[in-house]
Amino acid sequence: MRYSIGVMVAGLNRRYTPFCWQIIMANHFNEGGAAQLQFDMSRNLFPLFSHYCKRPENYFKHIKEACIILNLNIGSALLLKEVLQSASESEAPLQPKQPSATAALNELGVYKLAQQDVEILLNLRAIWPNTGK
Repeated sequence: MRYSIGVMVAGLNRRYTPFCWQIIMANHFNEGGAAQLQFDMSRNLFPLFSHYCKRPENYFKHIKEACIILNLNIGSALLLKEVLQSASESEAPLQPKQPSATAALNELGVYKLAQQDVEILLNLRAIWPNTGK
């Protein structure tokens, strides 16, 4: 029985994730909107499936990771954006003390999203401070 429920959840994931991803990509998020998305996913969607599988968030990894990126504090988001931009601009080997883009993403708990998707998500943030650049 557990196996068939897992297959059902996986099937729903294949339908729901692209729909949810389109909603995320079509909007801009301020801090309140990003927090609301995180709340809706962690308190509503994931618990809905927790009756049928042990870790439902594992079926929605892209959505979970998008919430992580959108809910970064401003300092971490700026630093991540800088690391991603420098990694995509330079084809040369990294400086010895400069972290790779993959290492920076993994440190945040982002393993599935591509670097380009993370850059898009960072640009969906509605409020950025004026950094003078």
